[in-house]
Amino acid sequence: MSVLSGELDDGSGRRVYEQISRPPARAVRCLVTATVVSASGDGVRFVALPLLALKLAPDPRAVALVYFTQFLPWLLFTVPAGTLVDRLDNRRLMIGVDTVRTVIVGAAGIAVALGHNSVALLAALGFLVACGEVLMDSATSASLPTWVARPGLEAANGKLQAGRLAASKMAGPLVGALLWTLSPYACFLFDALSYGTSAVLLCFLPRRPSASKDRAGQPKERWRALSGIRWVMRHRRLRALVVVDMALSLVAGALLPILVLFCRRILHLNSTGYSLVLVASAVGGVMGALLAGTLVTRLGRGVVVMFAMAADVLVLAVGAVASALPVGVAAFVVFGAATALLNVLVAAYRQSQAPPHMAGRIASCHLFVTVGCAPVGALVGGLVAHVYGLRAPLAAGALLLAAAGLAAIPAWRRNHALGILR
Repeated sequence: MSVLSGELDDGSGRRVYEQISRPPARAVRCLVTATVVSASGDGVRFVALPLLALKLAPDPRAVALVYFTQFLPWLLFTVPAGTLVDRLDNRRLMIGVDTVRTVIVGAAGIAVALGHNSVALLAALGFLVACGEVLMDSATSASLPTWVARPGLEAANGKLQAGRLAASKMAGPLVGALLWTLSPYACFLFDALSYGTSAVLLCFLPRRPSASKDRAGQPKERWRALSGIRWVMRHRRLRALVVVDMALSLVAGALLPILVLFCRRILHLNSTGYSLVLVASAVGGVMGALLAGTLVTRLGRGVVVMFAMAADVLVLAVGAVASALPVGVAAFVVFGAATALLNVLVAAYRQSQAPPHMAGRIASCHLFVTVGCAPVGALVGGLVAHVYGLRAPLAAGALLLAAAGLAAIPAWRRNHALGILR
């Protein structure tokens, strides 16, 4: 175990140095592996739940209900989850969450196999598993700086996001489609197995010696769920990056409901082509996440942030006017890469600045404002596409991201921590 110098920035340009004790790097490999395994189960479940709901009740409202219940915990429990993450031992919390999810999904799989299934059961399953996902994401983000030195946060976050994208958006859906042809309950049993394996892997994480000290550091603050939001709002540079991330989440959410129509009517693709576009976007996301650490080391975080935002604005503008298939597919690949790159950079900067005793609440605050923007963006994107056409959400998204980037420039200017001045 080594002792490394950590650097904090209070948002006004001042640096605060502290000595941070960190376990070996193999803890990060263990965490990444567990994330990939559980994410593969998520991908399988996201295929199985709507298909089984449609089989039980051939009504779009049934599918919509199943999807809605999986987003609801992000709006209801994200902020309180941060308080629990700061109060409890993260290692035990993550092991416990995956163990409980193993039991829940396994029981649901047995119920499906025995024929005791319904849309209500599927909706409840999606809700409960998503509650665990909220806790897991907050705990993972809050605990990562414990095991990674400040210069390695981009690379570590990139590996986590790349693994999660590859498992949940690429490998998981392919396995889910194969298992569905065999038997629906096989999908749920695979998902339960993925959570159980993840729980076992997390048992090999080293214990955090300083956890009790960090949690006891601020006794009056540890139960104040909204203190994370207040801290972010007071941090000028992080606040600017969170605004950018919110705009990006709105745009991504707006594109989600129109993507299938855009592929069919504008790019003239069939269902297989639409699936390939989704996979191509995920491949771009994996590439962008993996390149984050290298790009920041060579160019500086601020330069990479501005480059990624400019790339997103450019490809959205091109997609709003282009109809050629190669151009459209390339635009989705670049958008996936730039979006993943921005997500990694924002997460790494947030983790490097968050006080240890508030890391969970600050992470949950970020998840709340970004994930919470996605369904709002989906609603607005659908309305805009209905009134102005399928290209309109892309053009509006380009304008929104450009405005968010311009609004954040004053906070980035003369910011050594973001790497604009070397």
